[in-house]
Amino acid sequence: MNEQRIREYLQDIARQEIADNMTLWENMKAELTPPRRARTTRSMSLVLASLFMMLAAAAAFAVARFQVFDPGIEGAMAADLVTELGISQTIADVTLMLDWAYADANRIAIGYSLTPPERLQGAPMDQSVMLTDDAGSFTMDGIGGGGGSGDLSEAQYIASYGVTFFDDAPEVLHMRLEMTLGFLPEVETPMAEGGGVVTGSGGGFGYGGGSSSAEEATPAPGIRLPMGSVSGEQVGPFVFEFDLPFIPALELTPTQTVEANGVTMTLERMSVTPSMTVVDLCFDLPTPDDWMPDVTLTAGETEAFLAGWGMQDLPVPGETRRCGTATFYAPYLLEPTTFTITAAALETSMDFTADRAQRFEEVLRAQGIAVDVTDAGGEGFNYSIVGAPDGVDVGRAVEEAFDVFKEKFAGPWTFTVAIP
Repeated sequence: MNEQRIREYLQDIARQEIADNMTLWENMKAELTPPRRARTTRSMSLVLASLFMMLAAAAAFAVARFQVFDPGIEGAMAADLVTELGISQTIADVTLMLDWAYADANRIAIGYSLTPPERLQGAPMDQSVMLTDDAGSFTMDGIGGGGGSGDLSEAQYIASYGVTFFDDAPEVLHMRLEMTLGFLPEVETPMAEGGGVVTGSGGGFGYGGGSSSAEEATPAPGIRLPMGSVSGEQVGPFVFEFDLPFIPALELTPTQTVEANGVTMTLERMSVTPSMTVVDLCFDLPTPDDWMPDVTLTAGETEAFLAGWGMQDLPVPGETRRCGTATFYAPYLLEPTTFTITAAALETSMDFTADRAQRFEEVLRAQGIAVDVTDAGGEGFNYSIVGAPDGVDVGRAVEEAFDVFKEKFAGPWTFTVAIP
């Protein structure tokens, strides 16, 4: 990417009167030449492909509970980098509309609306997704999916997928989306209000790793997410074809090294796009345990929390240093700014022993929250919240109480990078 040409072009835009129906990307794409981006294999242990649900304004409580804050997509929208679609299809009285879509070198996101018939309103929903382009330009970086539903007659969703593009991605992606919906039998989730019961479990909170070995099988191009176990009504497939501009990444190699508490950490590489930033970090291991950084990224004035972490190689006995890839949904508006990456501490994966489970109970009991631990056998952990006083944020309290299951090694390690 020619940084000087970007600056000059942004200055030209600022001096001109831009029509309301023009987008920043349409103005800039003729001036930007996508860099040759080597295909990489990044094994992400957290789900990078997640399905975000935003319910309509008529249900403010549901919005507050389910909406996922995504400053990266918000930044792309603010910069008019998303493509408005407005195409729909109706099958078996279920209408699915693609509202908008977005693609950059690090992820693809799609906003869509769902209008089910009355008989399916309020039913939990699952889905299968196949998203490809006719050039086979990308593969999914990590696995996963998710979903949600509400009691409204219409709901809006954002599907977001971490991707890796092959070399020489086209400027315009000719996309094809196939989605099948599965409406599940409704299952009630009890709430802890005034002595109600909430059940929970642990074991899926750790951060695993993967291998970037050349011996790995090359994944098939595109995104393919199968539906889970569905015993309810299936509707589809809904099939859409549309064109989507591709926004390349700004690739940086800061190679900054910081020492804290006798441990060094190095920021090796950054891949910056308007909606998402991927960074490679290497650090000394304080002990032979399974450590990962508790890290955040501040883009200008916006703080973006860790969305995914994966080791670049499988752990081996006796290793003293580890390298991994961290992902942040951080906004980059294609103009000079400063990114600050802060690893406040290193932390281990969770260890659900009986002693730690007792500390978990004690932490919650100190806040007046009654908890019944039903399983704490090292690998798994199950509990029930059986009572809580009014005004206590039970979810936040439980989240903080889970810290007792892991060890921490204090930092901080802070890196400041000028983004052109």
